[in-house]
Amino acid sequence: APLGGLPGDGAGRVSGIIFFDQNDDGRMNSGEQGVANLTVLLNGKFVTRTDSTGRFEFPQVRSGANVITVHPANLPLRWLLRDDGRREFVVNVRGTTNLEIGAFRARDLSEMKLPASVAGPSSLLGRAIAADRVPSLVLWGPPGSGKTTLARIIATRTKARFLAFSAVVAGVKEIR
Repeated sequence: APLGGLPGDGAGRVSGIIFFDQNDDGRMNSGEQGVANLTVLLNGKFVTRTDSTGRFEFPQVRSGANVITVHPANLPLRWLLRDDGRREFVVNVRGTTNLEIGAFRARDLSEMKLPASVAGPSSLLGRAIAADRVPSLVLWGPPGSGKTTLARIIATRTKARFLAFSAVVAGVKEIR
């Protein structure tokens, strides 16, 4: 019997990829990488995980309306899924339904879910952003912790000039 159906029910295949949507256009483009090891839930009952390239598959799914829910537990910090990772779709008999699910970077401080003491309206950073008087900043932390995302958000909310570079790659000459 197909997943979610009865013996003899029509079925199709569902395959998809979950990827880091670097340009936030909702489509997987050249250079955008898949997200490995995410839990994908079909109709609240059937589970699989993305492979090392971000791909997942359910080979036999009942035809008709279905729902995929992606659990973001293994998604790196500051990356989010639209609609809480929920995607509705239709499976056709003997057809293949291909899904592309893009994770996007936070675009606003509220999406970053930072503590109010760090980025709330009354925090030092919140007041500096509101007054458009953010001083020069050096953000330090491990890869994927949200440094670049936070800097981009500050730059879009203020008249600040944003220059992104990696201190690991750049030398003193580039920093000056």
